[in-house]
Amino acid sequence: MVWAHTRRAEQRLELLYLAKEMWCHVERGFPHAVVAAFEFQIATGHKLIVRDDFLQVPQGIAMSYWLCRSSQNCAPFPK
Repeated sequence: MVWAHTRRAEQRLELLYLAKEMWCHVERGFPHAVVAAFEFQIATGHKLIVRDDFLQVPQGIAMSYWLCRSSQNCAPFPK
Protein backbone atom coordinates (compact mmCIF):
# COMPACT_ATOMS: atom_id res chain seq x y z
CA MET A 1 0.00 0.00 0.00
CA VAL A 2 2.86 2.37 0.79
CA TRP A 3 4.33 1.82 -2.66
CA ALA A 4 0.96 2.37 -4.35
CA HIS A 5 0.61 5.74 -2.64
CA THR A 6 4.21 6.60 -3.48
CA ARG A 7 3.68 5.85 -7.18
CA ARG A 8 0.46 7.87 -7.18
CA ALA A 9 2.32 10.82 -5.63
CA GLU A 10 4.86 10.67 -8.45
CA GLN A 11 2.02 11.19 -10.92
CA ARG A 12 0.17 13.85 -8.91
CA LEU A 13 2.67 16.29 -7.46
CA GLU A 14 0.10 17.81 -5.10
CA LEU A 15 0.27 14.49 -3.21
CA LEU A 16 4.06 14.43 -2.96
CA TYR A 17 4.22 16.09 0.45
CA LEU A 18 1.89 13.39 1.81
CA ALA A 19 4.12 10.65 0.43
CA LYS A 20 7.14 12.26 2.06
CA GLU A 21 5.35 12.42 5.40
CA MET A 22 4.26 8.79 5.03
CA TRP A 23 7.84 7.67 4.36
CA CYS A 24 8.98 9.64 7.39
CA HIS A 25 6.75 7.42 9.51
CA VAL A 26 7.80 4.26 7.65
CA GLU A 27 11.47 5.05 8.17
CA ARG A 28 10.96 5.16 11.93
CA GLY A 29 10.48 1.39 11.80
CA PHE A 30 13.58 0.59 9.72
CA PRO A 31 15.80 -0.04 12.77
CA HIS A 32 13.28 -2.60 14.06
CA ALA A 33 12.63 -4.49 10.82
CA VAL A 34 15.27 -7.22 11.17
CA VAL A 35 14.30 -8.05 14.76
CA ALA A 36 10.60 -8.02 13.85
CA ALA A 37 11.24 -10.38 10.92
CA PHE A 38 13.10 -12.77 13.23
CA GLU A 39 10.31 -12.66 15.81
CA PHE A 40 7.76 -13.30 13.04
CA GLN A 41 9.76 -16.34 11.92
CA ILE A 42 9.86 -17.73 15.46
CA ALA A 43 6.13 -17.18 15.95
CA THR A 44 4.94 -18.50 12.56
CA GLY A 45 7.72 -20.62 11.13
CA HIS A 46 7.75 -18.47 7.97
CA LYS A 47 10.89 -16.56 7.06
CA LEU A 48 10.63 -12.93 5.96
CA ILE A 49 13.38 -11.56 3.75
CA VAL A 50 14.65 -8.15 4.84
CA ARG A 51 17.25 -6.78 2.43
CA ASP A 52 19.18 -3.54 2.86
CA ASP A 53 17.49 -2.00 -0.17
CA PHE A 54 14.13 -2.55 1.55
CA LEU A 55 15.26 -0.31 4.39
CA GLN A 56 15.60 2.96 2.53
CA VAL A 57 13.42 5.77 1.32
CA PRO A 58 12.80 5.79 -2.46
CA GLN A 59 15.10 8.09 -4.37
CA GLY A 60 12.39 10.43 -5.70
CA ILE A 61 10.96 10.92 -2.23
CA ALA A 62 14.36 11.32 -0.58
CA MET A 63 15.40 14.33 -2.70
CA SER A 64 13.77 16.85 -0.34
CA TYR A 65 13.39 14.42 2.50
CA TRP A 66 15.62 16.63 4.62
CA LEU A 67 12.49 18.59 5.58
CA CYS A 68 11.24 15.68 7.65
CA ARG A 69 14.63 14.86 9.11
CA SER A 70 15.43 18.46 10.00
CA SER A 71 12.52 18.51 12.41
CA GLN A 72 14.05 15.46 14.17
CA ASN A 73 10.61 13.89 14.57
CA CYS A 74 7.77 13.12 12.26
CA ALA A 75 4.41 14.65 12.89
CA PRO A 76 2.39 12.34 15.13
CA PHE A 77 -0.25 10.14 13.56
CA PRO A 78 -3.73 11.66 13.86
CA LYS A 79 -6.05 9.74 16.17
